[in-house]
Amino acid sequence: LLTSVEKNRKDKNYSIIYRRLNEKSKQLSYQTIQLLLKSTCIAIPIYDGKKVNDIKFYQPKLVFREPIYLDKIGQNYVAVLPDEYSEFTKLVDILQIGKQINAATLLDILLTIKDKRKIESDDIQIIQNIYLILSELIKNDSSINITGYLDKEIIFINNEFKRPNEVFLNDNNEIKELFKGTKIYPYIMSINANLKFFYKRFEINGISRVADLRCNKFVNERKSDEYSDKVKLVGIAKNTLFEFMERENRLDANEHKELYEKLSNLINYKVIQVDSIIVDVFIAGDIKPVVTNKSIASYSSGNIIYLSNKVDKKDQISRLSCEISHLIFNNISQMPLIEKVINCRSKEEIVKMFSSLFNLTIEETSQQHVSSSVVAPESAI
Repeated sequence: LLTSVEKNRKDKNYSIIYRRLNEKSKQLSYQTIQLLLKSTCIAIPIYDGKKVNDIKFYQPKLVFREPIYLDKIGQNYVAVLPDEYSEFTKLVDILQIGKQINAATLLDILLTIKDKRKIESDDIQIIQNIYLILSELIKNDSSINITGYLDKEIIFINNEFKRPNEVFLNDNNEIKELFKGTKIYPYIMSINANLKFFYKRFEINGISRVADLRCNKFVNERKSDEYSDKVKLVGIAKNTLFEFMERENRLDANEHKELYEKLSNLINYKVIQVDSIIVDVFIAGDIKPVVTNKSIASYSSGNIIYLSNKVDKKDQISRLSCEISHLIFNNISQMPLIEKVINCRSKEEIVKMFSSLFNLTIEETSQQHVSSSVVAPESAI
C-alpha cells in the first residue's frame, strides 16, 4: 500500500488492498499503524459521472465518514470515505477515520493554507468557510477544545495570517478612525454577524474594548435633562428589551443577569453636553498612548455620558445610542434598536413599538417590578 501511494499509482485496485488489511487488522503492529496514520494512505476515487476520473491520496485524519461541511472545504484538503470502503470497519477504526470533520482538523487546514507559497482565491473562500463552520460548531458545543491554537496565526487579514490577539473587530467606526495611520489600523476588521461564536471563543476583541480613551479635556460642561431622560427611559423599559433579546437568541445563558443589571443601572446615568472632548488613546495595558489629543463626539465615564455640541441633534441622538449600546452590550451592534427606544415618549410607547415592529407582546406581570414614573419630556421626542 505505502509503496503504491509513494509512487502515486492510480491504476491499483485499492479496495482489494484495504480488504486484506481489514482481514489482517489484528496482525498490524503499533509501528505500522503509526506509519499509516502519518501517510497519505487513503486512496479516494474522483468520479466524472459514473467513471473514475482520478485518484487522490489523503491522510486518514482528513477523511470522514459523513460529508457534512466537506463541500465547503473541497477535495484539495478533505474527502468523504467512499461507500465501497465503509465495510472495512476494523481498518476504519484503526486508522481513526472520524464521523464528521472537527475543529482541530479545520484549524490545521488553516495552518496548511498559511504555509503555502501562494494563497489562491479559492483558498480565501475556503478560509472564510472554515470560520463559518467553526462558529457553528462552537455555537453547538462551546466546550470545543482549541488549546494550542490561540497563539497560532489563523486569522487571515490583508493577505496575511495573524494571531487572534493581533486583530480587532470594528465595533465602533469612530474609535477605529482614531487609529488611522498607526500599525494597528490595518488589523481592524469588519464584523461578520455569523461569526459571533467564533470571535468569542478565540477571544477576538472589538476595538472599542481594547481602546482605552482617557479624556484630558472637556470644554464648557452643562447637564442635559433632555438626553438624561432618554437614557433613563431605556432603563425603565429594561424588561421589554430583555425579553426581546432573549427571543432573538442574542444572549448566552450566563449573560442574562449581567444584561439585566446594566439595563437597570441606566436610570442612574446623566448626560452632559460639552463644546469639545479631547482624548488620548491607549491600547489596554500599554503605558504610552497610541495617539494623542484626538477630538471625539461622545465619551462615557462612570455614570456620565458626554456629548459634543460640535455635531447636530441627529448625530447627538446617534452618538447617545452608540454609547448606550456599548454600555449594555459592549459593542454598538444594537445601536439602531436603542435609537428607536430613546425616540419614544414612555415605557408604554416602547412596548407598543416592539409589538408593532417585532410582533413581541410583553405581559404586564413581567413588567410589575419596573417603575414607569420617569418618562422623557415632550422636548425629547
